[in-house]
Amino acid sequence: MPEIEKLFIKYASGIHHLLLKLTKSEDTADDLVQEVFMQLIKYYKPNVKNERAYIYSIAYNIFKRYYKKTKEGKVVFSDMAGTIADKKNHYEDIDWQHIREAIIKKLEDENKTYAPLFILRIDAELTYEELSIICGISKRTVLRYFENIRKLIIDNFKEDISGLKNWRNK
Repeated sequence: MPEIEKLFIKYASGIHHLLLKLTKSEDTADDLVQEVFMQLIKYYKPNVKNERAYIYSIAYNIFKRYYKKTKEGKVVFSDMAGTIADKKNHYEDIDWQHIREAIIKKLEDENKTYAPLFILRIDAELTYEELSIICGISKRTVLRYFENIRKLIIDNFKEDISGLKNWRNK
């Protein structure tokens, strides 16, 4: 159990932040984080190749199960987009949140996989390799999806994001 405790200290706040962004509910995020670490206790693999991707994949799968249960209209990615201020940037936060919400809505309309991938990449700062592990798709597919995501963003939001500094790093 000391390994789990170390993982909790290392990853719990990041997972909580991500789940809070995805669920738009502090209580739900708390419950899902607890469930993530209960699953981790149950199925812990000490020599996993990429522990961050392993833990985030557990969190993402738990979120997907939660999302399927509440899919009757209670949870929608675009509704979650701009509700919580990002810690990293205070100045352009309001503009970024509105643009981000519109981007997520457009990604949802285009392909149901794009919005959660975008959120995981932007909010959890996961690598493409980690995203492929989490989503159970090849890295090549993740890269192709992000090429499509970039194209959609550039085609639809080029003027909106051109005034923002370092929008990709938020």
